[in-house]
Amino acid sequence: MAFAVISMILERLSSFALSGLEQEARLVMDVEREIQKLKYNLESIQVVLDDADVRQRKEASVKLWLHRLKDISYDIDDVWTSGALQFTNPKLSQVQKLRSLRGRIAKAILESLRDTETNSVELQTLLQQMQQSIKGQRFLLVLDDVWTEDARKWENLMHSFKCGERGSRILITTRKENVATRIGCTDILPIGQLSMEECWSVFSQIAFFGKTSIECERVEDIGRKIVKKCKGLPLAAKTLGGLLRFRKFREEWQSVLDSDVWELEEAEKDLLGALWLSYYDLPMALRQCFSYCAIFPKDHLISKPRLIKLWMAQGYLKATKRKDMEMVGEEYFQNLVVRSFFQDFDKCDDEILACKMHDIVHDFAQFLTQNECFSMEVNGFLVPSMYFSGKEPRHSMVVLAENAVLPGSLGSLKKLRTLLIESHGQSEIRAAPPDLLNQLTCLRSLDLSNCGIGEIPPK
Repeated sequence: MAFAVISMILERLSSFALSGLEQEARLVMDVEREIQKLKYNLESIQVVLDDADVRQRKEASVKLWLHRLKDISYDIDDVWTSGALQFTNPKLSQVQKLRSLRGRIAKAILESLRDTETNSVELQTLLQQMQQSIKGQRFLLVLDDVWTEDARKWENLMHSFKCGERGSRILITTRKENVATRIGCTDILPIGQLSMEECWSVFSQIAFFGKTSIECERVEDIGRKIVKKCKGLPLAAKTLGGLLRFRKFREEWQSVLDSDVWELEEAEKDLLGALWLSYYDLPMALRQCFSYCAIFPKDHLISKPRLIKLWMAQGYLKATKRKDMEMVGEEYFQNLVVRSFFQDFDKCDDEILACKMHDIVHDFAQFLTQNECFSMEVNGFLVPSMYFSGKEPRHSMVVLAENAVLPGSLGSLKKLRTLLIESHGQSEIRAAPPDLLNQLTCLRSLDLSNCGIGEIPPK
């Protein structure tokens, strides 16, 4: 994300050099010369950022240099524009979640059964309504991508299904065998990897989209070698298919096959090699837009308009003569969609309104940002500790359970540039803590639209 910060500093240096302040400062020192020297250094750094971003995977010294550069760039920008705030639109649509896993699942099941939405948020009420809906009926319930291993969290939910007709079934999918065992599944069916032909089918549908038969034949032999590196993982096939979708020449496909990314130690861990290739193929400006998404919790429904506004606030989007920042943000978003960085879309008339990130893609974004972006869930009065080794966080999302309080320790994160606060249920917070905003003087984005806070105290 240093690329965006350096770009903003360069713009401000240029405007400063042309302002009336220069004449006053010249009485003390030659400000213009110092500004030009700083601009020269920053422009020189900006030229090598792309290469450094790739080299950091193998060279620890380059990785350390990038981390230090990013921190210094942030600090320069914070000093320059201390106190700047952007309040995101409070009317942005959000998906209201309940305070616990059981409550969220029960509400989703009930709405599915009735094909309508319910306003009830109390778990027991939801469970009773669900029992009434399925009583005496045979049902098939599918719980997809389950991660929670604690059997106690499932007891009330599972008890509600006992009123169904004999022959009812519950199908659970998970990537953790412990989940199936602890929930009490009677039949566990391990699903193997895709066959070579199945993986090729997934890959080719995306990579060959829009290409002529001649163009497909020209690169098919290389494509099949690339698919072997997917190791039967569908997400890897989708990611590499998106990477090669707009590449027509053998040389371009061969460069992906021959990339040394496959030799990295991290590439041996499932599909990280495919993700690295797709990530490095992005322009620098788009890489930072993707990695910024690590601010959201796993399985979070990300509003597209909201995300674009957050990118704008951080200076990641640059308007052109023909395109404003919203249009550039829309193009960036669609680019990430094509490359399978986003999935599970909410649409209206074929327009994507919101999306999610695959868990592994989310893990990859978090790996890229380390502690720079983080999300935190606060349950009741138990506030999780906030310890960050080596790096100060710059972007944070705080999710409050019902009746939870806002952590007072947020004020200690003085270099935060993004703060998003949401609540899963009835929030006890009515106004932002009076000292919080005075402490967080580096904020560029503050979103309190979905947490019950209706008042911001005056400075």
